[in-house]
Amino acid sequence: MPLNDRITLTESGFLFDHATGITYTLNNSGTYIMQQLLAEKEPNSILRDVMNKFEVDEREARFDIEQFVTQIKKFSLL
Repeated sequence: MPLNDRITLTESGFLFDHATGITYTLNNSGTYIMQQLLAEKEPNSILRDVMNKFEVDEREARFDIEQFVTQIKKFSLL
């Protein structure tokens, strides 16, 4: 099942996994990163966008994205 068909994500960061029935609450950066992943943006584009939106340097943005992706993979959301 494609990710967009399996996941519902609201603007406020409420994420619902239709396959498992589990809900998650994401913070602002997690919500933004998940929106970018659902939009199938390129990794470099996501990195640049996170840097600009949250006014962080590349190192911090990369770390945050990697940590987020690790977590969503852990929960089989990606």
